[in-house]
Amino acid sequence: MAQRKSLEALNRTLQDLHDKTNVMGGVLLMLSGDFRQTPPVISKSTLADEISACLKKSVIWEQVKIIKLTTNTRAQILGDEKAQEFSENLLQIGEGTYAIDENTGEITLTKPFTFKRLQSPAKWAYSTIINKAQGQTLQYCGVDLRSHALHSANYTAHAHE
Repeated sequence: MAQRKSLEALNRTLQDLHDKTNVMGGVLLMLSGDFRQTPPVISKSTLADEISACLKKSVIWEQVKIIKLTTNTRAQILGDEKAQEFSENLLQIGEGTYAIDENTGEITLTKPFTFKRLQSPAKWAYSTIINKAQGQTLQYCGVDLRSHALHSANYTAHAHE
């Protein structure tokens, strides 16, 4: 997630470019995602630093209109009640409304579920996503460019050689 200072800098830039004083210079900006998943990354920071850097701490946040998706359409279309229930449990955990055991501080799922491995690679490897890889230096990196779905991955992978 971007730090609030980045959003505030964008606000000032758009105001200057459009010569308007209203938020974002009158430009409609749409942000999407789950803000619980990617908090601001600040090296050698405290929890207070990270909270202070969140978008929600920006004065611009008061102008934000939040629209929440409330239906898991994929699970609904497939008619998969277990998938729907599981996604609701994940949302409750993310919102902090799921029951937590006061003795252990852990979340206890009330309904059993099964983890199933669909493949077993000959040699274990681990992958990372761009949200977790930013700022890291990797000695070796493999990028699969056979699919054209993410043509920008080539640029991203080679940007800091």
